[in-house]
Amino acid sequence: MAVIGVFLLHVIRKSGFKLSYVIIPAGVVAAGCALTLFQMKYYGDPVPNTYYLKVAGVTAFERASRGIRVLLELFVYHLWPLLLLAAIGFWKSVSLRKNPKLILLLGMFLCQCAYSVYVGGDAWEWMHFSNRYIAIAVPGLFVLVSAFLCDPETVKIKTASVFLPALGVGLLAEGVFYFREDTRELPAVGAGLAELFIVVGGAWMAFSLLYRRRPMSSVFAAIIAVMVGVALNFFGVTNWIQGTNNGGLLEADADAVRAGLALRQVTTPAARIAYIAAGAMPYFAGRKAIDLLGKSDPVIAKGKPAAPFYPGHSKWNYAYSIGQLKPDIVTILWSPTRADKKNMAEWGYAISHYGYYLKDSTNINRALIEASAP
Repeated sequence: MAVIGVFLLHVIRKSGFKLSYVIIPAGVVAAGCALTLFQMKYYGDPVPNTYYLKVAGVTAFERASRGIRVLLELFVYHLWPLLLLAAIGFWKSVSLRKNPKLILLLGMFLCQCAYSVYVGGDAWEWMHFSNRYIAIAVPGLFVLVSAFLCDPETVKIKTASVFLPALGVGLLAEGVFYFREDTRELPAVGAGLAELFIVVGGAWMAFSLLYRRRPMSSVFAAIIAVMVGVALNFFGVTNWIQGTNNGGLLEADADAVRAGLALRQVTTPAARIAYIAAGAMPYFAGRKAIDLLGKSDPVIAKGKPAAPFYPGHSKWNYAYSIGQLKPDIVTILWSPTRADKKNMAEWGYAISHYGYYLKDSTNINRALIEASAP
């Protein structure tokens, strides 16, 4: 919002302070203030509960150190071809550097990267894709790359002589990086694709240098665009060729749906169930949910971390969520200690296939639950 505000101020200054351009930022500010007031009235806080969960009680150094690391990993795994093209475009083209709309898109992307660093990144970087803070600004990078490929000032053989070798080296480096971390991530066809890109790109560049000696045609620009697209989906393409399922959480989501439906069958509508993964399971269970990790519980979110910083997964308080709130079923505990398991017994819980259940609860089907006890 701040980046957009600065851009609007620039537009207003260039326009001679026309009223129509003054109304736009005024509307943006008014909408932001109204939203904040609504949140304070409805939720009792000016910022979302998850902000307290991930930021409160964690030092800026802890967040930034992790945020920088996962951002660099994202660049290595996912975004480097786009960043490479965008950097070359701004380096080679004066018109791109002076285009305020493209600068706005770049500024929005950099701002989201900075915010991701500030909050310490997200919990799902292990999937090797842009997290929820950065993903909303990535389409702007696509526009920047498109502007680069359509700009006759930059799409020349001289530029290709920089980009194509860098793309080939980058693909090989990425392949080695994946292979060293997890050999399952680098099917044999992946290495073959990387080598193919280098050979074809290098041969085309040599042909253009020797026989054409003029700016690249739209066909050559299209070939580069395709290469970038395949590079961005490097391991997605190899998984597709080998028929590998790349829906990483698909099976887990299906299991969560089945678990939620099973919990509905063994509880009454008055039951309360405590979860770690408070998404699909409580939705399909249709029972009041207690979020042990605090994403929807301000008591947990504003409390002290119980473990080293890991976004959204560092705070819990079983004495409050279980000992005090007394859910009828606790599906699972997060990082349980021997003391936690002892406390569960003292609080009146026994173990079953459905998790821990409150032995004196009147909101559960005791026969079905006890039949599943280990």
